[in-house]
Amino acid sequence: MDLFNEIASKPGLRIEALKIKNYLGIKRERTVAIGPQGSIVSGGNAVGKTSILKGIRDALISNGVKPENINGDADMSRISVTFDRETVTRTVTRDGDTSLKIERDGARVTEPAKYLKTMIGSLNLDPLSLLGKTAKEQRDIICASMPMRITRDELAEWWPDCPAKFYTDEHAIAVVENARKTAYADRTQANKNVKTATDALARASKATRDAKAAFGKRSPGDTCGEVRAEKDLDTARTNLIKLEQRKEQAAKHETSLSAQRAKVADLRKQAVDATEKSKEFALSDEVVDADDDALDDANKEVDRINAEIAELEKLLANAKQAVDAALQKTVANDAKLAEQAKLEKQATDATTQADTIESAIAATAPETVTDDDIATAKKAVDDAQAYLATEQQFRRNVATYTQATRLEKEADTACTNAEAVQKKLDDAVKALTAAPAALLAKHNGIPGLSIDGDTVMLDGKPLAGLCGAEQLEFCVEIARRGNAKTRIILCDELERLDPERREKFIRDAERGGYQLIATLVTNGDLMIEDICVIESDGE
Repeated sequence: MDLFNEIASKPGLRIEALKIKNYLGIKRERTVAIGPQGSIVSGGNAVGKTSILKGIRDALISNGVKPENINGDADMSRISVTFDRETVTRTVTRDGDTSLKIERDGARVTEPAKYLKTMIGSLNLDPLSLLGKTAKEQRDIICASMPMRITRDELAEWWPDCPAKFYTDEHAIAVVENARKTAYADRTQANKNVKTATDALARASKATRDAKAAFGKRSPGDTCGEVRAEKDLDTARTNLIKLEQRKEQAAKHETSLSAQRAKVADLRKQAVDATEKSKEFALSDEVVDADDDALDDANKEVDRINAEIAELEKLLANAKQAVDAALQKTVANDAKLAEQAKLEKQATDATTQADTIESAIAATAPETVTDDDIATAKKAVDDAQAYLATEQQFRRNVATYTQATRLEKEADTACTNAEAVQKKLDDAVKALTAAPAALLAKHNGIPGLSIDGDTVMLDGKPLAGLCGAEQLEFCVEIARRGNAKTRIILCDELERLDPERREKFIRDAERGGYQLIATLVTNGDLMIEDICVIESDGE
């Protein structure tokens, strides 16, 4: 095993003596022996108590070894800290030159800075000074005292859906707390998402029920009615158009036949006139019968006269005259009857011609369309439109129902997914809430410790919220962990604690083989008193 591995594996150190010269409040040179369990450096103000404590710290970690800390007019300061095998010496001059020398078993170490760092690890905390630090300083000190790292894969054991690039380059407790807060925020959003999804599902379910109720007992697949309605509407519209066209054609036809109808009217007038004129030549049956009787009587008279020619020649001449007169009347009557027959024939011909023309007009005329026919056809169109509107509304209701059903399924899936995410995040929050305890147990941390931003908490309470005893115990635990390599604790101003707490502080600080070097303000000169703590079974 080489030298560095040997000192790195060494479990603890013991300061045996301190030699300090011209540093801060120490004039010339002074040697201080340190007890195995530690020493209490006491005395009045300005006697060098803090100079001794600071001298040890500065010699080992080189924080304050500066020219301005050289006492008085001296040219240089030197601090030597002696352990069981090593002596660490640090020197500073007025010019600002510093040097570090380490001797091991009397032999000089060739790489003193590396050796010192390997040997002491850290020695940077006065337990009682922790409470006076800012929140961020407290956080940094506490994290440094219990170094813990966690990878994204390790974090995923508690939070499987942890983002791939989640920031883990800080203390594990802080990483876990940030992860818990992130998961908690995500869960809060997931809760809202579940509420939103649940509400959306309820609305979608209601919309589905409403849409289903809109078309009653009909099956959503029964969409043939709209086709029938469209066909009926087309038929009704076609019939109406045909009727309107026929009515228009009839009107046009009526206009185009005005000349023929005028001719028919003229013919009928001619027939009436001929009929009326024929009446002028008409003889009554009484007249004709009388004339016929007169002729018969004349013929009889002729016969009688002829029989009595001799006797009645005079009367014969008169009878002939009467016959001639009767014959003339008969001829005249025949002429009148012939004229009457002619006029009656003309009237009959005119009537027949008019009837023929009217028959031809009637044969070629469109079918008569009444206003009632048009009204009936329009009502059929309106009824067909209403039926179509009903069927179209049914189709829209079916479409609404189909969409509502789809949205309900999507909402149900979204709700299920949201609940699954919520469940995962809820499990993650619970796991991350319990994770710090597991980490602290694994890394020998302080039970109940948590970190929220820059605020360090113990059992959920910030340090300022702890009682005095709890604060003291916590500070000691941090100091012990912060100086685990050297097992040396340096503490200034023990007078801040009452005697009872001071005694407990000393016992807690030295527990497990730690060495405590502390200062205490008293009356009188500088005194170095070894600490001797007897641990009982109950301690």
